[in-house]
Amino acid sequence: MTAVFFVSRGGRVLADLLNSLARKCQQNDREAWDQLVERLHPRVEGHVLSILRRYGLEQMIGPHLQDIVNYVWKDVIENIHKFEKGNFELWFAYRRVRRVLDYLRIEAKHAPSGSAAVRRREIMDGDSHADPQKRLLFRQVQTVIESLPPKYANMMMLYYWEGLSYKEIADSLGLGHNSIGSLHSRALRKLKKKLK
Repeated sequence: MTAVFFVSRGGRVLADLLNSLARKCQQNDREAWDQLVERLHPRVEGHVLSILRRYGLEQMIGPHLQDIVNYVWKDVIENIHKFEKGNFELWFAYRRVRRVLDYLRIEAKHAPSGSAAVRRREIMDGDSHADPQKRLLFRQVQTVIESLPPKYANMMMLYYWEGLSYKEIADSLGLGHNSIGSLHSRALRKLKKKLK
């Protein structure tokens, strides 16, 4: 019960904790790495599963799930020095999405012809981050999202980047389903105000 209270009431506290762990990881603090992995590893696996299911790639879950998760962590370890300021959780979510899509892109190039391979190629070719203008817009929106209060930024991240449903977000934050809907609406209004 404490963890639920900690996450739902202490979004800022959780964000500060993750930011602090990230800073310590940048200084090669082994204990901080262990804590960071312990806290975020279930999210990485859940997010990879969510992406694979969203794109109809369930057949990749068994043989590739752990490889994709390792690919994500390898990237974070190699690039944590690039995290400078802002919300580590948002930085991490962005890198996670990019690495999963990169892995699927690589697999699609080497896969034999067939429906799954064609489907993966279609997904990767349609990636909006490939267009430089869309990439710039994405980064601008990301910066604005990071400037939102933590509970709104986390809502946007979980819903749009992680692809979680209201029910999944409610369960992970320990809130009611209706609370998530109103939190999402308020987050969108705040985002629209900042983007004007």
